[in-house]
Amino acid sequence: MREKRNRKPRHSLKRLLLLNLIFLFASISFSQAIPVGSGVRLYTGSGYFTFSNLLTANSTVYMNNGWNLTSVQLTGDDEALSYAWIRISTGRMTITHLIYKKQFTATVTAPSGTVLTVQLKLSKWASETPKSIKINNVYYKSMAHSMQEFNNAQYTTWYWKSGILYLKIKTSSSVPIIIDWASAPPEKPPAAPSPPSPPAQPTIPSPKGAVEAFISMVMQFVNQAYMILSTLSLTTWVILLITIIAIIIIIRSRGD
Repeated sequence: MREKRNRKPRHSLKRLLLLNLIFLFASISFSQAIPVGSGVRLYTGSGYFTFSNLLTANSTVYMNNGWNLTSVQLTGDDEALSYAWIRISTGRMTITHLIYKKQFTATVTAPSGTVLTVQLKLSKWASETPKSIKINNVYYKSMAHSMQEFNNAQYTTWYWKSGILYLKIKTSSSVPIIIDWASAPPEKPPAAPSPPSPPAQPTIPSPKGAVEAFISMVMQFVNQAYMILSTLSLTTWVILLITIIAIIIIIRSRGD
């Protein structure tokens, strides 16, 4: 009788241990992150996006015409996100980084001239507007004035509303995107000062110019002499003439 009584508690204990093990394994398997390979396409209507590296997420749920990934981290990123919601209207987008050095980087591809829309909401930056947006190597400092303006745009622009970043991109085949929450666009560098002009070379007078300068000097001397002589009185002329004759006589007498 004692042996039969002792068997029931032992069987109950074994069942309890088995149920605990089943619950433990189940909880481990359900909490394990889901790997998403680099070649997996996540379709959102007529567009889809992929990742350049292996991504892990606790869940991938299609909601609001986009994919919502929870507890997500992309290999190569320096941070994990509690969630990331992504949508692309057409074409494809390859995501290089969800968040690396506070930047989201990707490349969108579609036939040249296609106008596509990307919508992005990252948990860490859901309440902060990006400091710079660079599309196809061009910084777009100003966003659209309204959602209506954004929706009507047939050119590259962006808008920010309720934590969602809206990008409208007119593609030229393949277009790189950089969304930066750390650094503002660089200011335009000041214009370089113009080089100083070379010093003026000294003017070397030509032979013809030298002759003309000598003639001009002689003419000025003659004019000045004429003005002086024209002011002399008759008496002065007589004295000057006598003086000249005396000088000639003296010179001749010395010669003899």
